[in-house]
Parts: sequence; structure tokens; C-alpha cells
Amino acid sequence: MARAEDIRWRGETVSRLVLGTAQLGMDYGIANRRGQPSPGRAQELIAEAWQQGIRVFDTAQAYGDSEAVLGAGLRRCGLQDKVLVVTKVSPQLDPLDEEAVKRAVEGSCRRLGLERLWAVLLHREGWLDYWDQGLGRVLRSLRRGGQVGHLGVSVYSTEAAARALQNPDLDVIQVPCNAWDQRMLEAGVFALARSHDKLCMVRSIYLQGLLSLPAETVGQRLPRAREAAEHWRCLAESLGIAPVALAMRFALSLELPLVVGAESCEQVAHNAALLDEPALDAEGRALIRRSLTEVLDAEIVDPSRWQPAE
Repeated sequence: MARAEDIRWRGETVSRLVLGTAQLGMDYGIANRRGQPSPGRAQELIAEAWQQGIRVFDTAQAYGDSEAVLGAGLRRCGLQDKVLVVTKVSPQLDPLDEEAVKRAVEGSCRRLGLERLWAVLLHREGWLDYWDQGLGRVLRSLRRGGQVGHLGVSVYSTEAAARALQNPDLDVIQVPCNAWDQRMLEAGVFALARSHDKLCMVRSIYLQGLLSLPAETVGQRLPRAREAAEHWRCLAESLGIAPVALAMRFALSLELPLVVGAESCEQVAHNAALLDEPALDAEGRALIRRSLTEVLDAEIVDPSRWQPAE
């Protein structure tokens, strides 16, 4: 069985799997069991990612000390000049303070030990409102100066995704999409991106790990989602597919780079192995929608609205 191919975009190769590194800088994700790794374990995780063919690493200024940990790990592995790094501008900054934004991007370069960031994204879609008020000007200047390769934004809503794709300054958008949350697919966001030669990177393919957890565990951590988890488990069992593999098969059908975090080398290797799974077809995606529509809502598919059990 052939492994899912990497993505060719504007003459560059973007690995199908992108390592999300929020876990390197803080405790992240509802399924997180190990917490933030030690520097040594972080280095091992980065080395394993490289071994598994991952060439793109996703981080952010707001992910604790993720940039510094990633930078140190890349340096120790001798990979700084061999990988592509995406980071995001801290939403704590004033988007109208051009000098602060410039210093922040330069700070990311220092922490990561890189002269050039492959892409810099806005971390919040609301910052698109400030693009023509100086924010775009300073980021374009960094791109012209060579410190940044591509500009983009991380969005949640389909409306913001469409707006970003129509902005000629932006090359890359990062969006959530998974078997439980197919809004971007249904709204035609990916087709629009291709028509504009923009790159969509897909995050949250496991919904922060929710799609991989037993229904009982989901019920303990996010009670509202227990019924959806039970339906999901039953659907996967009826298809003879492990839930995590079913989630990956949906994601592979999008034919886009997939941003996936990991707590351990074993998780990195497992995610890479899942690239050998066959992608779902349109009928399979529709089956998931029909099976889960009645038990899903925005309170479940949007992590910012989660109210974990007390």
C-alpha cells in the first residue's frame, strides 16, 4: 500500500504530516497524559519526526516555550537548515503596534535559531481586521527582507477562511477540519484555496485527541461529548476500523498537509504509519456526517467552548 504523498506547492515540497509542537511548550490537549516533555524527550521526538519523513514543524509564540524548545531540539539534531518552520504571532500583542510585531517575529527567529521562518501566521482570525491598518505593512516588509517566506492566518470560521484566501498578501491558512467537524469541506474552503493557489494546512484532525479516546474517558473529561463518542465508536466498529485510523482516513481524503501534535516518539511513529491507510471517499465522509449529525454541536467541535467536567 502506497503511503500518502507529500504536497507540492509553488515548487516546494511540504510533508503530508506537519508536527504540531504546542505540546513541547505546555500541557496541551484534552487527551494529554504526559504533560510537557523534558528537553531530552523533546529532542528525541523531533528526531523521530524527521526519521518518519516530517519536514514541517508548526509552533507559535503563544505556546509557552515551544519555540525555544523546538529551536534547541532542531539545533542538537542538526536540522535547522533542513526543515520548514511555521510560527504564529502572539495574540497578546497590539496588532497596530508595528514595531512590537516586528520585534516579536525577530524574537521567534532568535528562539528558533533560524534566519528565515518558512511562514508566519496571525494566530487569531480577528487580526484580519487590522491588515490594512499597518499590520500587513510590517509583515510584508519582513517578507521582502527575507526573514519570512510566506504570510498567513490561523482561522476557525469558514467566513474568515474565505476572507483570508481572497487577500492577495496571504499565502497560507491553517484551519480545523476533522471527521466530526466538516464545515471547511462543506463550505468549499479547500476548493477555493486551490483556485487561488493558496495552501491550506489542516489542524485538529483528532480534535485535540477526542476522536481517539474511549467514550467512557470522553464522558469523564467532556461529558457533553460522550454520546457523540459512543456513536463514533459504534461507527468505527461497524466498519472494522480503529477510531484513530478512521479519523486519519477522513483527514487523508482532504489531500492537504495535516498538523498533528504528539507527546511521544511512539505517537509520532503511529501517526506516520497511519499515512498508509486508504483515504475515505465521498461516500465514507457522508456516512460519518449522517451518523453523527444529531449528536454534534458547536459546543463539542469547538475546543474554545469546552467545559470539562469539574
